[in-house]
Amino acid sequence: MYRSGVKRALVYTFARGCLVWVFHDIHVRQLLAAMSIANWRLVALAILVDILTYVLQGMRWTLLLARVGRLSSLRATPGCLRRIVH
Repeated sequence: MYRSGVKRALVYTFARGCLVWVFHDIHVRQLLAAMSIANWRLVALAILVDILTYVLQGMRWTLLLARVGRLSSLRATPGCLRRIVH
């Protein structure tokens, strides 16, 4: 239990350090100004296409695993998402 907590704290500390390093030269007003002129329909379309790629990956895994056993695309899709999140 102790090691797990220490490891998690180290990972979070490292992640925070990386975020600080990446965003150290970002000017918030310039970022907000750039976001205000963004085409939000295209942003929404990009998000939908991204989600669709995970659904298609789930369908692909369903086809690849068809000989092993039945697996619906809906059940295979979270596995593709889990790979990104964890």
